[in-house]
Formats: sequence, structure tokens, C-alpha cells
Amino acid sequence: AAPKAAPEAPRVRRVGTFTMGVTMILVGLLIVCSLFGWGIPLEWVFRFSPLILVALGVEVLVGAFSKGAKLKYDFLSIFVCGLLTLAALAFSAVPFVLQYFGPSHELAERRVETEIYEKVLNSLPGEGLEMLNVSAAIQRPVQNAETASLQAGDYLTVSVTLSASDEADFLAKAAKINAALADVKTSNISVYYTSAEKDGTKWELQVYDRLQLDDTTDQMKTRLRTLQDTEYGWMTAEEAAAQTQDHAAELETQAANYEAQLEEQAANYETQLEDQAASYENELEQLRGQYEQQIEALQQQLDEQSAA
Repeated sequence: AAPKAAPEAPRVRRVGTFTMGVTMILVGLLIVCSLFGWGIPLEWVFRFSPLILVALGVEVLVGAFSKGAKLKYDFLSIFVCGLLTLAALAFSAVPFVLQYFGPSHELAERRVETEIYEKVLNSLPGEGLEMLNVSAAIQRPVQNAETASLQAGDYLTVSVTLSASDEADFLAKAAKINAALADVKTSNISVYYTSAEKDGTKWELQVYDRLQLDDTTDQMKTRLRTLQDTEYGWMTAEEAAAQTQDHAAELETQAANYEAQLEEQAANYETQLEDQAASYENELEQLRGQYEQQIEALQQQLDEQSAA
């Protein structure tokens, strides 16, 4: 009888290789379509990345239940599966990160800043608006940059330099800008008003929240700061007086310290001189004693010679 043919050995394949191959093909096709502008946004790579896990799970199940195939689980296959899992998790998180830090989020902030800028300009048409800076910070994910707006929890900072003839004119112009910003929905709003220099005087006003936008000119006057050009910089008269007192006190303290240092140095010099004088006296006494001994010795020799 003819020998029986040996059974065909099952085909061995590492788990994850098929999924990785398909993933690389699809990602490459999506990138090419996006670069050539064929209507497929590159964002699809990130949004469909969880399908990598689905494909990997299907591959494992098909390999486990299919006949004539055997999946190999070794270090390389585990590494491939881990790499695919990490890639899927990382890519799926990219769209959420871009909503906070991506181009759409930044574009939305710049568009909001432009709207606020135009509001302030329109509130004072040709009335001496010398400088204007607007900064917006949206603290939410942005889905559409064209429709995003400031909401509760967002931040808005406006810095304005006005040309004003006097204090009343400065407050009147600030009130017009406050009225233009009254419809801003966020409560985290800060507006810094300052005037251009006029005869060595400037005015300064700060609005720290949305409630202060509704203040009258009399209420704003209570927070108004009148600054003067002093040797210490721009500050109020009270601050300049306090600075002068502090400076005078500092000078007095320095003078007292210098005087104490001089007295200490003089006392040290006196002590040194006294020590040196005592040292010289001791040396003189020693020399006098030596000379006296020498004289006595000479006198004794003379006496001995005379007696001889």
C-alpha cells in the first residue's frame, strides 16, 4: 500500500503583522489624498485611529478560529501589538488636544480679539484712541473657529491708552468703552485705562470684573489714580510723598550706619595705636636694661684695670 502523505503543517503567522500592514497602507493613502487636496482631511487619520484596535481584535479572533493557521505569540508579536495599541491611543487623543492648543483654538482667539478690537474702535470714532491691545484666552475646546465666542470661564484683557484733555474727559471716554464691552459674556475681564502724558500728569483706571463695567463716572472716579512724573517714576502724589519719606529714612539709616562704621574704625585705630605704643615701650625698656648691663660690665672692667 502507498504511504500516506504527511499532514500539512499549519501556517504560522505573528499576531499583529496583518493589522500593521493594513494600517500602514491606509494611513499612507490618507496622507497622499490629503497632500493632493482630494477632499480627505488629514484629521481622519486621528479620528479613525481606534479602528486599529478593532482590526487587531478581528485578526486575533480569525486566527484563533480558522483552520490551517496558527498565531505566534513571541516578543516581537507582543511588541507589535503594544505599538499598535499605543499608536491608536495616541492618535485618538490628538483631536482633543488640538481643540485646546491647535490652529482652530488659536484662530478662534484671534477672531474674538479682532471683534473686541473693532468694538472698542467703534465706541470712540476719532476721539483720541492712541493705543489698544486686546488679549483673549478661551479655556474650552473649540469645535468651530468661525462661531466660537467668549463664555463663562474665558479670559479677556484689554489695554487702552487715551488722549484726554482732563480728568472728566478721560472718565467719559472710559465709560464709552465700558458700555461697548458690556455684552461680553465672560466675567473674567480686565480693562486697563491710561492716558497720554499731559503737562506732567497722567490718569490711570483699572476694571477687574464685568460688574465694574456698569459703574458710573462718579463710581469710576473713586478708583481713578492721578499720576505725576516724579524722580521715582510715574506715581500719585501720596505715593511720591511716601517714596520720599522712605528714601529719606533710608538715607538716615545709611548715614547712621556710616557713622557707626567710622566710630568703630576710629576705636580700632586707637586700640591699635595703644597696642603699638605699649609694644614700643616694652622694647625701649628691654633695650635700656641691656644698655645698663653693658655699661655696668664696662665699668667693672675699667675698675679691675685701674686696680691692677
